[in-house]
This record gives sequence, C-alpha cells and structure tokens, in this order.
Amino acid sequence: MYRPCLLSLSAMAMVAVQSPTQSAPRAHCNVTVGSMPTVVFTGDSQSCGRNLAIDFPQLLSRLLPARVINTAVGGSNSTALLAPMTGGTLSVKAGENVVYGKKVRWGMGPFPGMRITIDGEDYTIDHVDEHPPTRDTEIHLSEPARASYSGSAYAIEPGWRVRVAQWRPDVVCLMYINDGVMGTAAQDRWREMVRRIRALNAVPVLMSPVPVDDALHGGNHPGDNDRWSRNAAAVRGLAAELNCWFVDVFDLYWKLDPPLRGLVADGIHPDTDGSRLIVNGLGWVFEQMGLFGNPVFIKGSYAEDATAPLPQMIMDAAPFRISQPDHPDPDHQNEAGFTLAARLMNDDYALLAETDGHVLPMDRGVLLQVGLPSPPAQSRITLQIVGNGIEGAQVWLPQLSRWSTLPVERTTSGVVCRLRHDDSGTAEWHILILPEQAGAALDHIQFRVPGTSLPPWQPTGSPRPYQISSDHARPDNTIPNADFASDPIGWALSGHATVNSPSAVDVSGIAVPDSGKSRSICIPDSVPVRPYDLLDVQGSERQNDGHYRIRNRLTTSSYRVRRRPKNKEGELRGTLAHDHGCGFVPGGSCLDVRGDGEASVLVSLPNGTERIRTSLFHRVVDPDSLGTRDVPGRQARVEWTFIDLNGVPLAAASDAQLDGSYQWQKAEFSHTVPLGTASVKLSLATQSELLVQYTGIYLAPTGK
Repeated sequence: MYRPCLLSLSAMAMVAVQSPTQSAPRAHCNVTVGSMPTVVFTGDSQSCGRNLAIDFPQLLSRLLPARVINTAVGGSNSTALLAPMTGGTLSVKAGENVVYGKKVRWGMGPFPGMRITIDGEDYTIDHVDEHPPTRDTEIHLSEPARASYSGSAYAIEPGWRVRVAQWRPDVVCLMYINDGVMGTAAQDRWREMVRRIRALNAVPVLMSPVPVDDALHGGNHPGDNDRWSRNAAAVRGLAAELNCWFVDVFDLYWKLDPPLRGLVADGIHPDTDGSRLIVNGLGWVFEQMGLFGNPVFIKGSYAEDATAPLPQMIMDAAPFRISQPDHPDPDHQNEAGFTLAARLMNDDYALLAETDGHVLPMDRGVLLQVGLPSPPAQSRITLQIVGNGIEGAQVWLPQLSRWSTLPVERTTSGVVCRLRHDDSGTAEWHILILPEQAGAALDHIQFRVPGTSLPPWQPTGSPRPYQISSDHARPDNTIPNADFASDPIGWALSGHATVNSPSAVDVSGIAVPDSGKSRSICIPDSVPVRPYDLLDVQGSERQNDGHYRIRNRLTTSSYRVRRRPKNKEGELRGTLAHDHGCGFVPGGSCLDVRGDGEASVLVSLPNGTERIRTSLFHRVVDPDSLGTRDVPGRQARVEWTFIDLNGVPLAAASDAQLDGSYQWQKAEFSHTVPLGTASVKLSLATQSELLVQYTGIYLAPTGK
C-alpha cells in the first residue's frame, strides 16, 4: 500500500539566517495555506466520521501536501447537491432566527452557509437541528427573519455552490451510499456532477460506498448489500464511461475486511481504522495524478515537546485538524456543533488562511512543514507571522541536526523572520513557531518568496481504477506454501507462531437468553469460539434463524453478537464457521504470530541476483480495540537475512516495521542483494504481545 510521509527528513534544505534589515527582492509572491491545491470530499454520512471515528478526509489531510475540505452531510444524496430542497411546511416569526419545519427533508443536506428563500426573502443557514425519527426540523438562520411567515413557499438552494464550487477545488471526490441502486436518474446526476467538476477545471474521483453489516453477514443493519453492490457496479461503470479515477471501496472492504471489522456498531459507518482502508486507495490515486508531488504547501501540527529534535517532534506531534461534518472533532467538544462558526473554528488551516481575527490558539509550539518554489541560490525568503504572544521561530538545520533560532523583527501585528537558501536550492523547510505567553494565538502565516507567480499544480497520469492483488500465486514466487494452506507447512515456526486455518463445526445446544433485549447468544463451553466467527442458526421456531457474527465473549458460554436475536429460545442447532483469511488470498489460511513467535523460511537465489522484491498481506488482531478512535501502531516486523554459500550471513539483517491495521494491508519491499548471496532467510514476527497475521507471501528476484 502506498504510505506517503510528508514529514520526511530526506529532502530538506540547509538554511541560514539572513539579517532582517536586508532588503527583500523586488519581485516576489506569497505562499499561504491558500496556495495549496484544494481537495474537496462530498457525500453522505459514510464520509463524515460518525460515532467519534475520524473521517477518512481528516486522515488524508495529514498526508497530502494539499488543503482538504470535507462537505459531506449525513442523510444527504446527490439530489441534495444538485436540486433545490422543498416540501413540507415551515413557520418563522419576524425578528427570530429559528425556522420551524414540519414534515420536511432538511436532514438530507442543508449545510452551514447555504441560502434559504422564504416567501421571497433570502437568508443564510447557520445550522440545522434534527429530531429523528420525525421529519420535524429547525433551521437556525445567521440573521433574524425580516418578516413572519407560515406555509410552503420556501426553497433551500442546491448544495453545489457551498459544498463544492466556492472552494475552487482542484480535485473533487464523490461517494454516496444514499443514492441507492443508482437507477437512470441517479446516474444522470453523477454525469452532471462530473461535468460540473470538470467545468471548474478540477479532477473528479468517483468512489463506491462502504458495504453494510447486514443480516446475511451476521450484522444488525437493515440494509442489503445486494442493493449496494448495484450502486458500486453503477459507479464503476460511470468511472469507465466518463474516464474518471475510481476507488472501489465496496470491493476493497470485502477483500481486505470480509467480517467488516472496520465498521462502528451501527453497521454502516467506517471506524477510524476502517477509514484507513479507504485512505490506501485514495492515496494511490493521488500519487498517480501527481498530487503528492505538489511542491508548494504549508502543513501544520502541534509540537508536544518544543525542545525535541525534529525526528522525535514529528513522531509525537498532533496534526492540524480540518472540520468534520455533522459534529466537531471530539477534541473540540467545547465548540458549538455543526454551525458556521464551528466549521471555521474546527479547521486549523482555515484559521491561518487569512488575517481576519479568527485565530489559532497556541498553547504549545506549532510545527510547520513548508514547501516553497525553488528559488536561486542565496535568495532571501520572508516569513510573516501575524498573531499575538509570539516568542519567535526556529528553523531545523538538517546538516547539523539541530534547531536554529531566527532573529525576529517585531511589528504591530506579529513578527517577521528572514531566511536564505544555501546553494543546494532545495525548497522544503521545517519551522517551529513558539508561544511567548499564555493566550498566544496565530492569525496568519505567509512566506514571501522570489518570483512573480507560483507554479500551479497540474494533474498527471491517465484516470484509471485503483487495483490491488496478491502476488503469491505468480510463477516466479520462491516462497513455499505462500498461503499457508498446505501441510506440512514448509516454514520453521517457533514460540507463539501457528497456522490459522478455516473450519466449520456443527453446534447444538445454542440458546437465546432473552427476548431481543441484548445482542447475546449462548454456545456450549465445549465449542471453540473466536471473535468474528460466523454462527448460522437453524431450526428456530421463534424467528431466530440466520447468521450471527461473534463480537466477543461475555461469560464462559455467552457471547455478544452483532445481530440482535428476536426471541428467547433454547436447544437451537447451527454451524459455526471460522475464517480469518484475506479475500485476495483464496483458501482462508493465514499465519498467527504473537509475543516471541516467529516464522521463517530459507529460499535460494539464482547466481548474480542483484535485487529481490517482496510482498505480503498483514494485519493486527485486537478485538477489544475495534470500533474505537484508536489504530494499532507498528506491530508487524519483517526481516531479511542474506546468506552466502557457506551459510554465513553477509551482513546484519534488514528489517521493516509495518504500520498496523485491523484490516488486511498489502506491504511491498525492494532490496539490493549483497554480492555473494546464495539464499535469503525471510522472517515474520511481531513487536508486542498483540497477535499479527500474515498471508500471501511473495519473494522473487527482479534483476541479475
């Protein structure tokens, strides 16, 4: 999987301090937060980040050298984006800000800043208060009503202007599970959205929806994945017809997370780790279109320890946030909800975009990673910091591995620092801005650089779908039993390393302990049950037949399940199926490694092999942590030992620690082979007591 790291240390330039009294170049241009290309995500609640999960646009903002905007609305669909919203009745009193709606559809898309026309009078919407399951809803206006009115003569503007066009986007990503099976009318709306995106000179990216945890797969969501599969097929067809980039999120979930571990308890919205599966696909698309190569950017984070060296500071830093639709980021619960003010205050980049009095509180240092146009050697750059209580700034000197304090010139609005490139001409910087006192705040950041204009970002590459597959079945694979399906295994196992194979057992004595009051089922103690096994109950006389996904053990013989049984009943029978495999590796087997466990295999290499390529699928298993905001750290560890004809290692082993996920992730590696190598030992292990699984192992020579 593509894993970009903006905070790389390899591409930074040496900078030197230039006296603040020296004159600036005559021709200059300004680099601000607004200089970055803008990526807009719009859709429905699957893009919002429900149940305190972090939305995938938020995660992408931490990686992309771009401004990311999320304008998804829970309950919305493409109709709300393109057509006015009417229906039902409303009432409002002159001088008041609240509009009361009866039997309205306002839960489907009014976004802060959109306009509503009431009996000929135009107003701006600040926020919406819903009262599900009723269709009685209030709209709060940003200004008092100029006249009283009661009736149906109103219209809410289509969402397109506020949710897409006003951002002047460079890329727009669309995903709508609420468009259902995507009939002719819905497909025509998607064609119109793509036409409008291209009319803005932006790049469209189409996405199929996240599948739901329906009854067929042991969940409690009332939806039907057959319905959403038709949505995915329609969007896939539109992407091909309209020559658009495409991420098949629906298919990715079934291949990389078949039990749908990456959903929150409601069975339809991705949790934080589930969003990372989507990020992988979008990351590949953005890499192919050249977005990761954008040279001009300002990305920010909060430094937990302003005295730390840069590598440690990056590791501990808290990334800047973007506004999360529907509700604020959980770290901002002191703010108002989904309002005009909250949309601004919960977007750290928006607070720095302009000198407007909307400030970024600075209770700790702010670390900026900055990409600037490559200027001539020795040219001067001015950093203007608008704010209050600013102590000053430091720049990281990579060649000396230390911070250097910049002399500052204090102004009525903040401070000014001047920097100079060395002869290398590299244009990436790390700047640390420090608060001087409590209550310090930033209002605006601006770099003045030589030149008359900034180079615009231009997309590259031909649109195509994101595709992923396993390499383990390729004929050049040197790894035996790469899917762990054969016996004997052909690998050396030690410690807590075992093969995890699929199984199915008949079970009797199953019981439902109460009448639909809890999601629990009793299974006899003698039956081995593991989280995410699938229980198929049969022969019920009280509507309890069907599939139940095991979530976790409650007592010795009681288990929490994802689907709620209907009625109390005992002496049921069924089948318990176990399959922890990856959808890209047929057979369902994998390797389990925890603690001191290790699996290794020795393979011979042809004489003269210069490079090898390795790929595999891996994931972390920690059922108690699923459905939270947490994601696993780097748990999986892979090691390569190159060995000569005498069985002697040629050098210290090379290893990689892999970013963790509860869903299957594909990792790919390329290694230079030391001269004299006859074989390579591949070892799979873990960094902790957490269980790590591997499958689909591939290793092959790529050059001689």
